[in-house]
Amino acid sequence: MKLLLLLAFALLIIKTHSTLSPVKTVPENGLGCAFCQAFVADFAKEVAHGKGNVHQKVKRTCKKVAKKYEKACERAVDRVVNAILKGIQQHQATQIICRSIRMC
Repeated sequence: MKLLLLLAFALLIIKTHSTLSPVKTVPENGLGCAFCQAFVADFAKEVAHGKGNVHQKVKRTCKKVAKKYEKACERAVDRVVNAILKGIQQHQATQIICRSIRMC
């Protein structure tokens, strides 16, 4: 189940950022959306309270959320980490942040 969530998350991020054509809206109840919201919620806590740089915070969050698939999670998040950070800094809801990176 977690592998499916992670793969859906990674594929959607790659697709979103590798094409110039408009991307269709992703269902808000989809696996990628659920994974994204879980990641963003935990990452926001890391940003607020964790030690280290952004990469270290992404790594810790991926390890917690994706466990044995943390490397794939890191690669997927690296493409959108600035957008996620911007949303967190603006105190946006996880769903809004995930919509902004076209995961929901």
